[in-house]
Amino acid sequence: MTLVEEAYERKAGAAGGLEGLHIRPFDFSDTDYVGAVAVDTIVYPEYPSTVAEWKDDDAKRDPKCHYARFVAVLDDTIVGLAEYRQSSGMYHPQRFQIGAAMYPSHQGRGIGKALYATLLDALAPFDPLSLRANVREDMERGVRFLQERGFVVDMKSWESRLPVAHFDFTPYADAEAKMVAHGYRVATLAELIARDPTTGASSMSGSGPASRMCRTPSHRPRWTSRFFEQRHFENPNLLPEACFIALDGDEYVGISELWASQASLEELYTGLTGVRRAYRRHGIALALKLRAIAYAQKHSITTIKPGTSRTTGLCGASTRCSASSSSRSGGTSSSHGELRTECQAVQRARPMVLGSQFSQKYMNITIRPFTADDYAGVLAMRNAALPDYPESVEGWRSWDDNREPKCHFERYVAEDAGTIVGVGHFFNVSWMYHPQKFSLDIVVHPEYQGHGVGAQLYDRMMQSAQPRAPQIFWASCREDWARGMHFLQGRGFREKMRYWESRLDVAACDLSRFAGVLERVEAQGIELLPYSALMADAQHLPRLYNLVIEVGRDVPAPDEQTDMDYEHWVANHKGNPNLVPESYFIARDGERYVGISALFSMPQVADLQTGLTGVRREYRRRGIALALKLKAVTYAQRIGASSIRTGNEQNNRPMLAINEQLGFAKLPPWIDFEKIVTRGCAQLC
Repeated sequence: MTLVEEAYERKAGAAGGLEGLHIRPFDFSDTDYVGAVAVDTIVYPEYPSTVAEWKDDDAKRDPKCHYARFVAVLDDTIVGLAEYRQSSGMYHPQRFQIGAAMYPSHQGRGIGKALYATLLDALAPFDPLSLRANVREDMERGVRFLQERGFVVDMKSWESRLPVAHFDFTPYADAEAKMVAHGYRVATLAELIARDPTTGASSMSGSGPASRMCRTPSHRPRWTSRFFEQRHFENPNLLPEACFIALDGDEYVGISELWASQASLEELYTGLTGVRRAYRRHGIALALKLRAIAYAQKHSITTIKPGTSRTTGLCGASTRCSASSSSRSGGTSSSHGELRTECQAVQRARPMVLGSQFSQKYMNITIRPFTADDYAGVLAMRNAALPDYPESVEGWRSWDDNREPKCHFERYVAEDAGTIVGVGHFFNVSWMYHPQKFSLDIVVHPEYQGHGVGAQLYDRMMQSAQPRAPQIFWASCREDWARGMHFLQGRGFREKMRYWESRLDVAACDLSRFAGVLERVEAQGIELLPYSALMADAQHLPRLYNLVIEVGRDVPAPDEQTDMDYEHWVANHKGNPNLVPESYFIARDGERYVGISALFSMPQVADLQTGLTGVRREYRRRGIALALKLKAVTYAQRIGASSIRTGNEQNNRPMLAINEQLGFAKLPPWIDFEKIVTRGCAQLC
């Protein structure tokens, strides 16, 4: 049933038995505002609001976003309200957020059904692709109402509150000093405005504080500077002295806001808290949060709690009548962990449930084989899903073009109305070749995750693999990607091994600590050379192949390793668009290549990816691996790379020790999963 059909069916019998009930559009009169705010405040007393806040919120709505509010009137009294709106921060012309509230004494009498039917009727001309609604998990009636109408849980967010008076700053005495040591400072919005009195005008040019705040922390504006300025600088609840901004020179790199509420003078609401990606893990978010808490203590505030669009001016935050999600509105959240070290001082309410309903059109997914015309669409989708791990069309083409013929490979795409929204492939692995063992990979666009797209791709690949009588499938997932972990574990995949992903802050790495390392290695007669210095030698490729194959056999792997043939190794090596001869270092003893540490470029980011690092067995424990690593870091510093990335199996202590010595910081681990297919199983599920 489509949303249009459902609208008329539900509306026909929604309010049966409620004589005198009238559903009408909100007329924006003072009477309607007073009635609507009264309902909202009774339903959500922990978020009291005022007519002035509602009027301000309505007056500054993004013009491109559709919006409507309806009220349920009984005996000339507003007893309920509902609205739909579009999010400025996640705008799509066919996606809507809905919310409703009604007096507790009138709940369970069909008013909610009538309001919901009215919303569906009003939305029908827009042909919605999706509806979203928020409800607190302990509001059982609301949860059940949404579930009965096909809404499914999409995410959960902790709503958290901080009792300010009892907060102990002692454990964080040096938090801001650590941030300052990285070269950053904190200023309030009030201080920045004082230095630049033309803040409002300058935001229009894209160079002033308003414009820079609009880009924090995502690097790209979600709204125009003028719209942001209206929602932010002209908001009556703005506290410029409680808006804390981290700066790197004149660049805005982090923010944490507190907002007032006209209805609750002893409480403050959190607004946006965040740090630009490139500046994370430097203690900036914690330092900003501590500044905000100190401000609240100084002004005798009792509680800090998550805000909503009406209190904070966040464009696209949930409306109050839909029980605003703390993760959307910038409040302290266990999933985001802004106050992760202060959890003992945080009072956590029940989690919020964010539900989604999708029309048939949205779920009309087509699975088909990949074609050569799909590279651009697939890579755009993939990089949107995995922005921290970008790949390029050139890299995929090279990988596809230089695959060993003996290795079976199939790739499929998922489409919604001609747009690629997912990709999956399975293949024999060249370095662990077995004709009945396959690695598989699935990536789905973030907006389509959790709605069966990945499952359809998986089912299609399992069906295609059956004629090959597969014995084993391998797949990898990062441990903190809960949806992917659940997907694999629910399909019979079990952990085989895990790897630490680590990254080195290149600029912060002090190589003076390793004085003498290179000289001690060179004193043994070992030369440390970039690949670019070896390419003139006619034998450099056979010698490099011999080294890579021998060293590669000692790299931990999920299964018995096999050697790639020379011809295809050369094709892959020379065809790799990320190969940088100057960052590919070889240790040479006479004419023999004895060690390697290679860095590869990465598309779209200023990072370098570590390839193979290793030394022949008889040359180990002589400092060669560390010396090669030092050569690589020196190169990275010379070109101004941001970080070096690497991955090491968790039990590979020799390599982990070198990376730890250099200062590589661990990220959540990657897990290699294995699924053993039972002999004679009719379906691979």
